[in-house]
Amino acid sequence: MARVRWIAYFNPEELAGEAAHCFRDLGYSEQTRLFSAQALEVNTPPRTRAFIGMVSAAGALKSGDLDEAVTLATAAVDMAGSLQSNRYVRYLADFYESLVSGYARHPAAVSFTEKVRQHYPVLVSIGAQ
Repeated sequence: MARVRWIAYFNPEELAGEAAHCFRDLGYSEQTRLFSAQALEVNTPPRTRAFIGMVSAAGALKSGDLDEAVTLATAAVDMAGSLQSNRYVRYLADFYESLVSGYARHPAAVSFTEKVRQHYPVLVSIGAQ
């Protein structure tokens, strides 16, 4: 069967990434983490890795693993640099809000806030609204 050009990029990793996004939105942390891990391959572009990193961080935070969540989110922010994708910034803002609402004074949250301030100062100054 011939591949249709507009969807030729869609492979098992892309499907896993889409599933991870869906489970993140549904609040299912274990499924989010499972599919996030399956979404990455050796040649996954940095932009996609940053998205999946934020999705995976949200799953880790939802399941109560603060250290893993902050580690994943920090790596995603480092990888994304100052990526201005509306969807990425929304994922970052959602994670940031969840983090500070539950762990505002925790050293890992404070450290992550500083990281976000470096890359997205407006996000921190407006309280991630």
